[in-house]
Amino acid sequence: MPIRELVSQRLDRVKLAGAFGDWTPITVHLTGEISARNRTMPYKGNMFAAYPGDIIFSKIDARNGAIGVLPSEIAKTVVTPEFPVFTPDPARLDGEFVKLVLRTANFLAELRTKASGTSGRKRITPEAFLELLIPLPDLVQQQAVVASYRTALKQAADMEREAGEIEAKARAAQSLSRR
Repeated sequence: MPIRELVSQRLDRVKLAGAFGDWTPITVHLTGEISARNRTMPYKGNMFAAYPGDIIFSKIDARNGAIGVLPSEIAKTVVTPEFPVFTPDPARLDGEFVKLVLRTANFLAELRTKASGTSGRKRITPEAFLELLIPLPDLVQQQAVVASYRTALKQAADMEREAGEIEAKARAAQSLSRR
């Protein structure tokens, strides 16, 4: 399904007088994570609002993975025009499912093909983003995919912990055998 049928671009302008106040400037990392930016002075030029659950990407770095969903821990975000903001249709898209889709190799590869401009400064435009296709199972299936993913992550973390415990026991045994 074209993503343009599942999201709307948020273009809510924010006007600030000298300080961010309760607005938080953010950055979108190449891992898709979004975090508060350590900045005290508002940006010069236009600023736009984003809220938890919104999709935000860096025009320059989206092709390298800088695309994500704003977490609920950051209530009111302010971005520059270099970070387009889209609101998913909650009746058709589960926020956690969208987050997973945005991180798939196929989606990121497709983003790279949409980049335009000179080398080093290639950008993904909001229009190019809206042309992208994403899989769209029904909401119940989306939630099942998310649940399965969370289960797999937990199992992987449990196995990592167990492996660490086995390695620690092996080092301890090896240390005892040297005595």
